[in-house]
Amino acid sequence: MFKTINAVLFFISFSFLLNAQQDSVLIAHVFIIGNKQTCDDVVLRELTVKPGQKIAYMNLPQHIEDSEVNLINTKLFNSAKINFKEENGIGEWIVRLDEVWYIYPTFIFELADRNFNVWWREKEHALDRVNMGVRLDHINLTGHRDKFKLKVQFGYTHKYEFNYDFPFLNEKGTWGLNLSYMYSSNKEVGYETEDNKLEFYKEDDFIYHRRRFTTVAYYRPRFRKTHSFKGEFYNNDVAESVVESYNPDFFNGQRTRIKYFVLEYTFTNNQLDHFSYPMRGYYLEAKLRKEGLGIFNDVNMLSLSTDLEYYYKLNERWGLGHELKGRLQLNRDNPGYYHYTALGYSDNQLRGYELYVIDGLDYILGKHRINYRIMDRSWTFGDWMFVEQFKNPRLRMYATFALEHGYVYSPFFNEGNDLGNRWLIGGGPSLDMLMYNHFLLQVQYSFNGLGENNLFLHFNISF
Repeated sequence: MFKTINAVLFFISFSFLLNAQQDSVLIAHVFIIGNKQTCDDVVLRELTVKPGQKIAYMNLPQHIEDSEVNLINTKLFNSAKINFKEENGIGEWIVRLDEVWYIYPTFIFELADRNFNVWWREKEHALDRVNMGVRLDHINLTGHRDKFKLKVQFGYTHKYEFNYDFPFLNEKGTWGLNLSYMYSSNKEVGYETEDNKLEFYKEDDFIYHRRRFTTVAYYRPRFRKTHSFKGEFYNNDVAESVVESYNPDFFNGQRTRIKYFVLEYTFTNNQLDHFSYPMRGYYLEAKLRKEGLGIFNDVNMLSLSTDLEYYYKLNERWGLGHELKGRLQLNRDNPGYYHYTALGYSDNQLRGYELYVIDGLDYILGKHRINYRIMDRSWTFGDWMFVEQFKNPRLRMYATFALEHGYVYSPFFNEGNDLGNRWLIGGGPSLDMLMYNHFLLQVQYSFNGLGENNLFLHFNISF
């Protein structure tokens, strides 16, 4: 009797073992093709399966898709395709890559204003508000996904900038380091906000100088999660004429110079399918920033900011997207005009209000969009394109309608500026074009709650 039971148990165990072996495959080898500059370790870091790992057959398609997306999101490749071969439970991945163009020596011709629309409409596209110079970007300097930037700029703003980012400090590629320095000087400075627009003061000599030293150490234990630790030092000064005649609170306390340190911690969880133009997934960022450590007593600010994004596909062509971001100043004192910024600066733009700035301590910004993919096409330029990395472009085009809203809490500097302390709304249709996965052009027709409507252009390069 016991022999019979043991025989049955042995047969059942052997059957489970046999089925388990048939339902999984051992990835014995990974072959990488097309990475002329990029090191193999950088590619292997982005794969969800490593050589020698066994995975279930049913999970294989998802592993391949996730690995291809991870490789594209490094912004080192125009395309990444993974083929799978298997025999008797032993498999191999063939990773075929088409690298992007890594070196961008460019002649600088850029606008000094906050965006193209301000320069074109408010400043009447004046050429004396244009910056010129030279810039060198290498986004894969040694093949380890390290970025190098050197910038020498003249014109409206004189600027000298250096930046180097190395993401593979340790063998596992989990720690990275970024070092940067920036110096800029201007003959003109935006000294106050009036009617929700910047007012400028200009002299023949340089009256505004900024210096910034930055060090960032970041830890990326998993594919999509990063912890970064930033330390900065600022040393800025402005001419006495600005403080004495135009805005005594430009730096707060009638100062003409401020020096302060910054400590900042940021956590990001990026689960988006494509970073440049997401259609599926979510993004979370939380940031704690302390400006002023009590060494110079020039600045004392502590803020908490968040950014939440969620995108999902309705079907193969239609998609929805939502974003909610905001900032809370934990120190409620008047920080001075220089630090009193909210919406209208950098990437904190509210649709339809590109010509305005809304200053304040705290803000919340919501963005909602529905988009329809008009086309997704790849082709080849053939032999007449002498740069190999640009021979096979990919163009994605979307028709989009967006609705955006925001609120800025502004207890200071709000006399004559009526866009603070009220809900703002804007939106409209746009045509979005993404080329080579990294170059995004948006042609937007926008309206706002003031009854205004305009055509706006936005261009972004993500590398």
